Amino acid sequence: MTDESQTFTGRAAIVTGATRGIGRAIALELARCGANIAFNYARSAEAANSLVSEIEALGAQALSAQCDVAQTEAAVQMVKNVKDRFGRELNYEDIAHYQKIIVALTETNRLMKEINQIEAEI
Repeated sequence: MTDESQTFTGRAAIVTGATRGIGRAIALELARCGANIAFNYARSAEAANSLVSEIEALGAQALSAQCDVAQTEAAVQMVKNVKDRFGRELNYEDIAHYQKIIVALTETNRLMKEINQIEAEI
């Protein structure tokens, strides 16, 4: 029987919006399962530092970045920082995969802005 609590040992995960809510729960659960965690935050350095401490207390490494991953350049830089910190070489398939994620995040951000604008007008 395998130890499911260390399913992701040696892997890294990028969790966007991890300083609160569902993102925080996902980051902590992945850390419990052995993954090193990289995450972004928008404003609260205090919340980010708290999460870094919690992740490290679980035995995982943590990397926080204050950035807007809906901005392509910021997302690309975050992925490069993850590679540098956690030492994983990125191959073409990884880069193509991250590019798809970045495009999806950018589109999600655009849609959320539209929804917020519509809600403000109601």
